Amino acid sequence: MANELLRELGNPSPPIDPYWVALESGYKVAYGDCRGAAGMAYKIPHKPQNRYSIFISDKPNLSFPEDTIYRRDRWTLAHEIAHIKMHAHYDWATTRSRPNDDEINNKLEVEANWFASRLLMPDYAFTSVLDLTPAAVVAKFDVNRSAAEKRLKNLDFKVRNRLTEEVALFFHWKHEELRDEPMPDNEIFMMEVAAATEVDEEVRFCSKCQGIMMRDMFGHICFICGQYEFLHTE
Repeated sequence: MANELLRELGNPSPPIDPYWVALESGYKVAYGDCRGAAGMAYKIPHKPQNRYSIFISDKPNLSFPEDTIYRRDRWTLAHEIAHIKMHAHYDWATTRSRPNDDEINNKLEVEANWFASRLLMPDYAFTSVLDLTPAAVVAKFDVNRSAAEKRLKNLDFKVRNRLTEEVALFFHWKHEELRDEPMPDNEIFMMEVAAATEVDEEVRFCSKCQGIMMRDMFGHICFICGQYEFLHTE
């Protein structure tokens, strides 16, 4: 549903503004007392169509940095938009009094978090292999690191494969051109690669052609032949 909503809005470029999404959807957004919650959504019965208001807590945890609080509010708003888009058919006034309250609410929260992650970090906005690092996702999508790490963990394999295959094809195409030029000192080259891609891990050599390999979240890719080697986890 998040993909459909973004498509209706013209697939906006990141970072996506959930306040704008809410307003475009006809929802009112305000800060207020959320009784200990990070945010709350209210359904206001109205004919011919119900109206909705979203409140974000005006009592943030001030022990966190300001940018963390700001990003948390963005996530909370996306999460509440999800409840409206996905769960408006529930009787919100009585859901909390049902015997299986915990089971229902846990399911709704998981679904809302899933929606929020796809709304703020949509598949179509992952356009480079460098987007596959938590630091890049934080900077590009304006989310907190924990949200970035979870999104990468659950990123569609089709998206990940497309990005890594594009890099592999590029370096395969550039193979002869790269071979024609004298290779720089390995130590210096490895330092430059790590700095350019903001990778802290040691760069290693390809088992196929002995070229320099760059580390990403799931393995290493060779700059020369394009071979990809997955990490071995126990």
